[in-house]
Amino acid sequence: MLQPADSFDQKLVRQAQAGDASAFNALVSKYRARIMQLILRYARNEADAEDLVQDTFFKAYRGLLNFRGDASFYSWLHRIAINAAMTANGGFFRSKARSASSSRRCPCIRRAGQ
Repeated sequence: MLQPADSFDQKLVRQAQAGDASAFNALVSKYRARIMQLILRYARNEADAEDLVQDTFFKAYRGLLNFRGDASFYSWLHRIAINAAMTANGGFFRSKARSASSSRRCPCIRRAGQ
């Protein structure tokens, strides 16, 4: 069942897909702060986060005609933002995951010299 916000978002998306720039601007205004908070968890600094937010909305605008509405607009935007952050940070996530997995060694096995 659609929530009122979801149906309003869908209306704005349909209008933006039809070429109404003000409808897309309304979506940007509605979700910019949430996307910024999300990206700040992954960005190295606030300037990088600002760039990633702009990149997220640029990619969303370019891909808007491909948005089918199977999920909420925010879910789709969230995924774009995460992908942008991961791409921008390159190996940062892989190296972070690698170091986390290497720290999960069995405590009963001692390292050499211990």
